[in-house]
Amino acid sequence: MELQTTNHISSWTDSNGIVARNEPGLMDGDVYFAIHCPGCTFPGGGKTLKIARGGRVDLKVKRLRSNGGAPAAGQSQGTPLWAPVRPESIEC
Repeated sequence: MELQTTNHISSWTDSNGIVARNEPGLMDGDVYFAIHCPGCTFPGGGKTLKIARGGRVDLKVKRLRSNGGAPAAGQSQGTPLWAPVRPESIEC
């Protein structure tokens, strides 16, 4: 899943849905992130988040339906996205 700021700074979640940010210019402020995920949708396409050291936010994306309206095989309606802000532990 990709989270992208309005000035095109992108971060991608790992396989656990975790993304860490280390952008000093964005710390302690409200930042809008567009959320892109193949096969998923996010209400409104993005969200404004408060970026702070040690902060965390939970976002839920909705899997797009397949097979005539049934959820995609093995997938739930929503997938949690944890977004801790830990500058000391940048992971991809």
